[in-house]
Amino acid sequence: MSNPTTDFLQSRIDFSKAKQNLEQQQLLPDISLSYALGSNSMLNRNLYKYQVGLKIPLFFGGNMAKIKASKIAVAISEQHAEDLQLQYESKQLELRSELSKYEETLRYYQDEGKALSEEILRTANGSFKNGEIDFFQYIQSIENVYGIELQYLDNLNKYNQIVISINYLSL
Repeated sequence: MSNPTTDFLQSRIDFSKAKQNLEQQQLLPDISLSYALGSNSMLNRNLYKYQVGLKIPLFFGGNMAKIKASKIAVAISEQHAEDLQLQYESKQLELRSELSKYEETLRYYQDEGKALSEEILRTANGSFKNGEIDFFQYIQSIENVYGIELQYLDNLNKYNQIVISINYLSL
């Protein structure tokens, strides 16, 4: 999975590896060549200057410590990226589990809950018109119908929030 956090950690790993390579390159001899052109008014001619240099490191202790430190930095960066990947996958799994739970509750409403609330409302309206129930029982029935619908809307909202979290997950 690619997200800005994992991309950042990968670039940190790449930087640490590049730094490690640089420290290892410091152990190699350094060769330098230079060329210069000058003029001397007394001789009335141009002077050419060539210089060759060889730099050989004599003391490796400091560089070896830097190489070890850069190896540790690479290992830390890689471990941090791996930990983040595990957290990311764990969060994805948790969100998908929640999503399936809400899918089931939404499916239940579509299959049974909606028909049940419509039946309660129809029965309450008919019973109240025929005088079989009083106003208080009628209001309780309507309250139950709207409770079922509000529960459905609440579950739908939670479902949508989880879908958004899955699509835009970042740690």
